[in-house]
Amino acid sequence: MVAALKKIKSLLNESIAVSTLLFEDDENIPQERDLIEELELEWDARISLVRCAVHSFQLAIADIFDKADPNLKCITEVVRHLRQIKYKSFVEVQQLALPPLWSPTRWGGKYKMLSSILKQEAKFVELGTQYSEMCLGKDDWRFIKDYVDATRPLYHCTKVMQADHYPLSQFYIDWLVAIQEVSMLKGNPFSNALVSTCTNRLERLRNNMAFKASLYLDPRLNFLDTTVFESTNEKAEIQNFIADTW
Repeated sequence: MVAALKKIKSLLNESIAVSTLLFEDDENIPQERDLIEELELEWDARISLVRCAVHSFQLAIADIFDKADPNLKCITEVVRHLRQIKYKSFVEVQQLALPPLWSPTRWGGKYKMLSSILKQEAKFVELGTQYSEMCLGKDDWRFIKDYVDATRPLYHCTKVMQADHYPLSQFYIDWLVAIQEVSMLKGNPFSNALVSTCTNRLERLRNNMAFKASLYLDPRLNFLDTTVFESTNEKAEIQNFIADTW
């Protein structure tokens, strides 16, 4: 999206140069150039960049969970080594489903890996019994359970966001629901931090005028005595933005 905005501005600058070449002998050059310069200023004022909703979630998760977390590194190494020929017979006999290895660019991979381990807890305990180097300690299991519980609402919300048609107002509603679900996890060490970072990042998106306009146009959020908008002045600003954009 950032690149797209730069490209639009670049194309506008190119159009100025092309116009000069096409009409270099025309007495209307100044008017032509003024028109395009005015258009460039108009577009610059009207185009709004709204960050990707899914990527915002990714950043919120990254605020809390470090890739270098010792528990995560230890668990990931166990999953990676499980693919070695040494453990093939155990995997086949136990009918163990290999947990997927996560990608650094997709936080959901960590959730899927840890969720898979948690669903097969008994088999992984047996694995650690037979092979001491593959044993997961109490701290590892506690981390797995807390991580899966805390991020499950966010992961499900991310999957919902991948629908073909997904307006920003629906994202706002789903994000609030996810935050509420995480806040209800009493005793989870990640709950408060996740609620805080998700709320802060949602507020950053909420300050974007295009984002506000999408909320304003949704009757589920914009109704009599709604608390979504801070004041009548904010509503007036949004109305002006919509009118100017049109």
